[in-house]
Amino acid sequence: MPVVALWLTLAAPALAASGYYAPQDVAVASQQFARAQATAGANFASLQARADALAAALVQYETALDLLGSDAPADQRTRQRDLQHRYLREQAVISAFANDQADAFGAAFESALKRALAGRDLVECHTEAPSLRMGPSFSRAAPVTCTGADENAHIAARMDADPQLTRALEGLLSFGWPSFSLAPTPQPAVGGAGASVDLLALLEQGASDALRTITEADEDAREAFQSAIDDGASTEARAKLVDQAHEVTAHTALRRASLAGPVIQAVEALRKKLPKLGIAADFGWCVQPVVLGGCTPAPISAEAAAKLAEQSKVAASLEHANAARL
Repeated sequence: MPVVALWLTLAAPALAASGYYAPQDVAVASQQFARAQATAGANFASLQARADALAAALVQYETALDLLGSDAPADQRTRQRDLQHRYLREQAVISAFANDQADAFGAAFESALKRALAGRDLVECHTEAPSLRMGPSFSRAAPVTCTGADENAHIAARMDADPQLTRALEGLLSFGWPSFSLAPTPQPAVGGAGASVDLLALLEQGASDALRTITEADEDAREAFQSAIDDGASTEARAKLVDQAHEVTAHTALRRASLAGPVIQAVEALRKKLPKLGIAADFGWCVQPVVLGGCTPAPISAEAAAKLAEQSKVAASLEHANAARL
């Protein structure tokens, strides 16, 4: 899932002069800019963290359902797809809002800079990077050699005293940002109600290399689809790409199910012995990540999960699965 960046470009015509200014350095010295960046950056950082967490959880949810194979409940498959579609729609709305905010901030500061330069005989000192990032991590570009008097602080002070800029920023910063509406909703464990075992966590504990290999093969197969779309594939060609993408999805699901099948069988064979490990014999498999609501009942403790993975038949099945790289 792509990262949203807020960019602010400040520019002004160059004039023959004895003094100079650099847009980046003016912004660094401006209290108005610092205030706008702190607020907009905090909003952006919060939404980006939420977006990253949701994106990772949706991938984990799909992976865990794939591992269950034919035992994956249809309703949870539907839930995962619905959540994925809603996430993409809401992410698009948030991205559009962020870009609109960036354009508005840029216009406000550019206008203020022009007003601050009015009547001043200054030349713009060009920098290596003519843009400023309005986000959680602001990086200042080092300016090239400039000659004359450094007027950056004076120009920044003029901008900070500009009532038009103050009003513009107050209006922009008062806007409420859109957010993700995905509410955590616990889902029942699959195959039992006495306890739940996190299936993906179990496979990641002993067969992480094999899981990674399957995921990387899936991603590599999809790169060609994205390249074709970027190159302007026709409507007919896009339809074929969609069909091919579905085939990749199905193939990946089969590989994951084949990987997990022997491990699941090894655990199932231990049901009567599981109470000795502190795991209810009528356990079920948890496939929904905690970020999306987790499972009922909650997955077994990390200590119990480690003991389960250490059981000889389970450990052997995990080791074989990791070595097989299906």
